[in-house]
Amino acid sequence: TSLKVYKSADGIGAIEVIDGQKETSDDECIDRNGNIVTFSDAEYLMGVEHPNGTLSLSPVAGTPSQFDTVRPE
Repeated sequence: TSLKVYKSADGIGAIEVIDGQKETSDDECIDRNGNIVTFSDAEYLMGVEHPNGTLSLSPVAGTPSQFDTVRPE
């Protein structure tokens, strides 16, 4: 997956969550759009993504220690 590639690449420290871009998106997806999360949290989000979901992940430059954990409730 792209997440594995991002995790192994030098200079990638976190993941930006891209979601909730459709008119039919639910509030949870809209709320997490733009969040910067750790690799672990990105894996979690991919694991709980609903069928036909629109969740995408984008790499963020930096070091992992620069970013806080953000996990939806």
